[in-house]
Amino acid sequence: MILVIVSFIAGAFSVLAPCILPMIPVLLARGVNANRRSAWWVIGGLVSSIFLFSILLKSTTLLIDIPQSAWSVISGVIVAIFGVTMAFPRLWERVSERLSLRAQQGMAAAGKERGRWGDVLLGASLGPVFSACSPTYLLIVAVILPQEPLAGVGYLLVFLAGLAMALGLVAALGSGLVRRLGWSMDPDGIFRRSVGVVLIVVGVMLATGFDKSILSWLVSQGWFDWQVELESRLAQ
Repeated sequence: MILVIVSFIAGAFSVLAPCILPMIPVLLARGVNANRRSAWWVIGGLVSSIFLFSILLKSTTLLIDIPQSAWSVISGVIVAIFGVTMAFPRLWERVSERLSLRAQQGMAAAGKERGRWGDVLLGASLGPVFSACSPTYLLIVAVILPQEPLAGVGYLLVFLAGLAMALGLVAALGSGLVRRLGWSMDPDGIFRRSVGVVLIVVGVMLATGFDKSILSWLVSQGWFDWQVELESRLAQ
């Protein structure tokens, strides 16, 4: 029972760790949308993808022949494409029209549906490159899950529930601030374009693996010491 509580707390506190930094701009990017639920679709896609890839990549050999760099490139490209759509909306509209990606009839309903699945895809793209700084997460996927699959799946779900709750709080606070300041009103505004540029940068970092270099440097500087100590105390 105590590990259930620790798993939830560890998932929630993971949002404060530097390894979650690439995901924060993605949530804030969806916060500039008129649809308040966009961030939650992103979070849903993210935690579902983390759950799936935690099992497939960490506890089985089904995808062992696919190098991690391939997943990084795929994730980075998807994030960068979303960044381009925000940074250069007019250019993206022209490309969409040229490729006939827009139907002339039922535009509103289809657009809403595409937006929803786009949010899920954006969140899911970060699942393969997710590397939690949490010792509890590593314990679950590396030790408990291979030996006790049912218990491991349960602990993993609790961990992801804590992570989703914390990310949802971040998204709510960020989107509330954006709307209060009126930054989301102009679809071609500087703020929206700036967020798009940030997503492009994040996508390039993911695709090239530069995010892992930054993460390694942060680890060497002791940025994760507080989290390891906190979870150790909770586990004790």
